[in-house]
Amino acid sequence: MPRVYQTYDLVTDGATGNPTGMHVAQTSTGIANVITFTPPKSAVAFLIACETNGCRVTLEGTTPDTTHGFPLPAGAVPMLVPIGANASVKAVSQAAANSVVQITFLA
Repeated sequence: MPRVYQTYDLVTDGATGNPTGMHVAQTSTGIANVITFTPPKSAVAFLIACETNGCRVTLEGTTPDTTHGFPLPAGAVPMLVPIGANASVKAVSQAAANSVVQITFLA
């Protein structure tokens, strides 16, 4: 869990120190279109936000749907989510319409 005064860095490629996977955007086109984000090995957290429509997100590999997964409303402040080594981040739109999901992995 995040601690008071804990800091995070952008995920880097290790060899050059250049940021990689810094920002990813994907679109879930409806309630049956699940999108998957693969965290880099060095990621310990991520920032996530939804645009246009809210989405539901799972971290443990299960498939989110209109009732399963934590809800993230469109336009909400980006949420900081700590993750473990085997996280599998999946998201789906809460409506029969596009939901653009923005994610940035942190180390």
